[in-house]
Amino acid sequence: MKPWHKGLAKLAASLLIGASSMSIAQTLDKKEFNVIGTWSFLTNWQALEQPLWTKELPAASNGAIKGNIKSITEVNLKGTELLRLLKQGVFDVAAALPIYIEDGGAVIEAVDIAGVAKDFKMSRDIVNAWMPEMQTIMRQRHNAMILGSFPFPEQVFWCRGEIRSVADLKGKKVRVQGTSQGDFVTGVG
Repeated sequence: MKPWHKGLAKLAASLLIGASSMSIAQTLDKKEFNVIGTWSFLTNWQALEQPLWTKELPAASNGAIKGNIKSITEVNLKGTELLRLLKQGVFDVAAALPIYIEDGGAVIEAVDIAGVAKDFKMSRDIVNAWMPEMQTIMRQRHNAMILGSFPFPEQVFWCRGEIRSVADLKGKKVRVQGTSQGDFVTGVG
């Protein structure tokens, strides 16, 4: 296990049991969480999400904390269904992209507006500034909270032909992901 993975696993274990000051060496109550993760073909799933719940948390908790994790591709869910199922208690933990979930007002999606963040630092600054509002929405509308965030691949457009500038998108049929990207493409013609 990589050193930063050990730290992440210990942090997650302590957060999940609700006592971050508690030593991991103490005896923990056994708990298996139902978890929905992102897409199984992505590096985030393969290198972070799945190992965290199936190997690292069990190792850090001496087997007391486990995760029954399924990818969103495995259970064939739409991102718009995740928060509803989380609120209903079908899942204890869910991982999702802000642009792919429906929170009842596009508040969560606002953290990743197409074309705003130019690098990971700027993206992190936006997340930090917007987190209090997102937490309020998660508590009030979904009886949940955001435990953390991590960068995902940048938003990209898919279309035929050569694109050298934003002006080249005009008149093209463009595949987008999320409302914000759709609005951006509509705005440029």
